Amino acid sequence: MQTGAGGALSLAALLGFIIGLAIVSQTMYASTMENLDEFATLKALGASNWSVRRLVIGQSFVCGVAGAAVGFAAVPPAVGLASRVITWIVCPAWMFAAVGMALVFLCSAAALLAVQPAIRIEPGRVFRA
Repeated sequence: MQTGAGGALSLAALLGFIIGLAIVSQTMYASTMENLDEFATLKALGASNWSVRRLVIGQSFVCGVAGAAVGFAAVPPAVGLASRVITWIVCPAWMFAAVGMALVFLCSAAALLAVQPAIRIEPGRVFRA
């Protein structure tokens, strides 16, 4: 803390979270815009806005879990290799839980940002040629 390294790492973590939120949000937004007609069809069939939100949040969680699985699988070998050079490096088990909780928040926030066009879509759009 006295060297400023803790503050720098905290700032890097915050920036990483913001950039991750932007990337996941843009990915989910692109997916939502690509399937806008399908969301209009769901709404024309009687799906509520909450159902559409749950669908997009579910898609976001599937993407997040896939990414987390790859990332979590890569951490132990990377820490093992890094520990040869940096002897004090560790990755405690609670770190996986903390990152998992941050991932849930990130995916939820990104999905709620990206779902807005699907919520605003007019169900009658399906019946136009």
